[in-house]
Amino acid sequence: MNAIGLVIGTLLIASPGGPKDDAQAGFEKFEAMVGEWEGANQNGLKIRHKYTLIGNGSVVMEESWFDAHKGDMMVTMYSLHEGKLILTHYCVAKNQPRLVASKIQDKGAKLEFTFMDATGIPNREVGHMDRATYEFISPDRYKTRWTWYQKGKEQWMEEFDLKRIKAGSAFEASAVAPKCCLATGKG
Repeated sequence: MNAIGLVIGTLLIASPGGPKDDAQAGFEKFEAMVGEWEGANQNGLKIRHKYTLIGNGSVVMEESWFDAHKGDMMVTMYSLHEGKLILTHYCVAKNQPRLVASKIQDKGAKLEFTFMDATGIPNREVGHMDRATYEFISPDRYKTRWTWYQKGKEQWMEEFDLKRIKAGSAFEASAVAPKCCLATGKG
């Protein structure tokens, strides 16, 4: 190997970046979301999220109360697995799709998750959330879009714009969460 090849090879090996670093950057965006958030979808239906870091810092748990599903809570878990950023969505449709971050841009500020596999459905043709995008606009605002897939094609999507609820203001999950969950803290 000549000297130029050796220098280039050394730079490539020592250079930061790559899929594993991108996944970590994306996960750190979710870690920074710990707290309460509120917003609405494209039709004005309200949504509330609560983000908690669990599992000794290895998982970000999102609890979600959405006006379209009053009385039900959904949970989405974000974690790293084998150098990839994964989300598992526990849906009111009684299935649990797992999506993998297939596109990570701007140091994790823009993420696209696509279907990897699922439990609760016999095959991909049964309706489920199949794709999700996130755009972290600031530490206190993000947008997300979720796509429903069924019978071989995308059927519809939900777009949300959420803002952080500032410390000291009440987290009003009561607007969409059932009273049983507020009293016990259980979903």
